[in-house]
Amino acid sequence: GYENPREATRRIVCANCHLANKPVDIEFPQPILPDIVFEAVVTIPYNMQLKQVLAYDPASNKDVHFLKYHIYVGENRGRGQIYPDENKSNNIVYNATTIVVDIIHPEPELLVLEGESTKLNQPLTINPDVGGFGQGDIEIVLQDPLHVQGLLFFLASIVFVQILLVLKKKQFEK
Repeated sequence: GYENPREATRRIVCANCHLANKPVDIEFPQPILPDIVFEAVVTIPYNMQLKQVLAYDPASNKDVHFLKYHIYVGENRGRGQIYPDENKSNNIVYNATTIVVDIIHPEPELLVLEGESTKLNQPLTINPDVGGFGQGDIEIVLQDPLHVQGLLFFLASIVFVQILLVLKKKQFEK
């Protein structure tokens, strides 16, 4: 195991063993209010489950503050293409190596029938390519509701003052 699950580049270290590269897409709202359930959508290329995520409230948890937070997501879909001992895994194409019997793991879908003659380097299986590792990161901002209300009040007061200035200009033109 790794004491720190990140490299210096902030890449999650699981990618060191899982050789295939898989896409992962993360969607979070940017501004988040405390104690509000928000939706986090992680899209990976197979059945996905959406879970509810609750934002912490700085009023009840003193370790949380109104600021920007980073969220990191990593998805692991089995071993990569080759095991460390250089044996092929179940998610790579098996090719005919010689004119002898080849032993294939039970999971891959075969392209040839048992006992069928093959040519050298002819694919024996379909490449399911189910293994791999994907990762992504995103930032969210935990907003203070009073700051948002203050901003709305400030913007409304600017609009109100602009209207008063236009009315005063109309009065002066008469």
